[in-house]
Amino acid sequence: MRQKLLKGSLWVAGVVVLTLSIFSYIYYYQDVQEEKKEWKSFVNHFYFSVERSIRSIDAMVEHKPQDEVLKEHIKRLNQELLKADVILEDGNYYVNDLITKTNYFQDLTLFLYGINLRGDIDAEVPPLAEDDRLDEQELKLLRTLKGHLSEAKREMYSKETGQENPDMTISAFNQIVERHLDRFPNEIYLDVYK
Repeated sequence: MRQKLLKGSLWVAGVVVLTLSIFSYIYYYQDVQEEKKEWKSFVNHFYFSVERSIRSIDAMVEHKPQDEVLKEHIKRLNQELLKADVILEDGNYYVNDLITKTNYFQDLTLFLYGINLRGDIDAEVPPLAEDDRLDEQELKLLRTLKGHLSEAKREMYSKETGQENPDMTISAFNQIVERHLDRFPNEIYLDVYK
């Protein structure tokens, strides 16, 4: 009798362990799939935010708007840059804390509205709309910023999808950010004005 009871208990314990193992694996698998989905969504949103910023710069360089139209273009570009910044910040906070954070996009907005640089460089960059038109130096600034953004976008691109690479790793993404989108205001200034 004891033997049967022991066999029955072992059988029940085995079924419970097997059942818990199956459910644990299913839960783990679903969790991994959800993380992949969140990562792909993050990369997609960031990619298109960079693209919209590039398009805003292109419109300003191509059309050279003046007066109130220029101010609207600057406002639109500012919004796109801040969206990219928020996406990157939220990605680090909600998707994966290994995603590199940078102040690059916030720093770019300072160049739009004027910035005083201190330290190694003692310079002042006036707001883009200060004289209600874009001069050659301001166009060079916009082209330089576009260059940084375009290089990052190019490295995120996949020929297979015709847009961002959904299989990009966090490490590859971070390398792109560090190479192209992690510059200090003084570095940006030197790229443009020296």
